[in-house]
Amino acid sequence: MITPLEVKLTLLNQIEQCLHNKIEKSEFAYLAEQYYSENACFIEHTDFFEIYKEIIPDACLFYVDEPGTESEKEKHFYAELREAYELLKPLCP
Repeated sequence: MITPLEVKLTLLNQIEQCLHNKIEKSEFAYLAEQYYSENACFIEHTDFFEIYKEIIPDACLFYVDEPGTESEKEKHFYAELREAYELLKPLCP
């Protein structure tokens, strides 16, 4: 059975991979949604869950799927990911 820590670490690792350009933002959006949808129940009612659901879905929607200038979308997308990463990392012992 998967543990809450494993879920948190996987989601954090996905953000880190995207920030280090190991996966593209469109691939990140797909992977994050799939994994989060399947495993969010393991981390509900945690600070990690609240922060993640507040930042990541909107970042993916607004800066990956929506129309707009690519450079602006890219800048804001990565700013949101960096913010999420900095807030979530301390919550993964």
